[in-house]
Amino acid sequence: MAGFGGGLIPIPVWPNGNIILHAYQGGLKRVLGRRQFDAIYVNHEPYAVATAQFCWANRRFGRVPFGFYSCQNILKNYPPPFFLG
Repeated sequence: MAGFGGGLIPIPVWPNGNIILHAYQGGLKRVLGRRQFDAIYVNHEPYAVATAQFCWANRRFGRVPFGFYSCQNILKNYPPPFFLG
């Protein structure tokens, strides 16, 4: 696509290795305040803690278009609060 440019910003997570329940360390306000973003894309499922962190930070500090990844197409059983019924 002409004119498209993007980049990655690595951020440490805790606990490392727990894909659904890990959270980003450090202030996302600082990350979102570094420069003006046209959009934010988070490569996580919609019910992941890290997705919620970025969604809340964007609503509070940025308000740019926000997207996330979702590939769950197999029924999985997760504990509360992720239980889908």
